Amino acid sequence: MRRTFKYSVILGISLISLTFFAGCGKENSSVSQEVTADMNYEAQTAKVYQQRIQQYEQVLKADPKNLQALIGLGNDYYDLDQNQKAVEYYTRAL
Repeated sequence: MRRTFKYSVILGISLISLTFFAGCGKENSSVSQEVTADMNYEAQTAKVYQQRIQQYEQVLKADPKNLQALIGLGNDYYDLDQNQKAVEYYTRAL
């Protein structure tokens, strides 16, 4: 009787452990997909910023005092955490 109880406890703990660890794999997969989606979004966002920056710079070649381009560059560099460049363009806009 004692032996049967011992095996029942071991079997119960094993089943609980398997159920727990089986669920963990699914959560990690979901987290992995979210991280991948975030990385794709950030890459696309950075690409959009770079395209806009190039367009603003082309405008400034034709008109170095164009306020919209200067402020736009300041905003884009600020959003990209390139604060030194942002300040440079904001200052030029003054």
